[in-house]
Amino acid sequence: METNLTLNTTQLAMLNIGELAYLGDSVYDMAIRKGLLLRGVRKNNHLVKSAQHFVSATAQAAILKQIEPILTEEEHRIIERGRNAKPKKVPKSATQKEYADATALESLFGYLLLTEKELRMAELIEAIFEKVGVA
Repeated sequence: METNLTLNTTQLAMLNIGELAYLGDSVYDMAIRKGLLLRGVRKNNHLVKSAQHFVSATAQAAILKQIEPILTEEEHRIIERGRNAKPKKVPKSATQKEYADATALESLFGYLLLTEKELRMAELIEAIFEKVGVA
């Protein structure tokens, strides 16, 4: 029995933004960790500190602002859906706006994975590293 692990347009449209953000959180985190290793960050404590510059809600909100000018129209639509999500709880370390922007960024990465746009994800991760650098 063969299993189809891709979604058609209708199935993709039925996913709520929380589901995209849930997936995108992991995808984004993994891409950042891989990027750090590829850039020569090797010591565990330095990896953890460096990753914090990319994966906290506050950092993700700032990163989204920096990459918004290079996003496509389709990507902007996903970002707006993410920003409009109504979270049940916002962490104390972020404002409601920062958390909404972080959710939007995570949603974008979930969407890109589900639409099999790995090359675009790689382009965005590269742009993020160019703008943020490695601490």
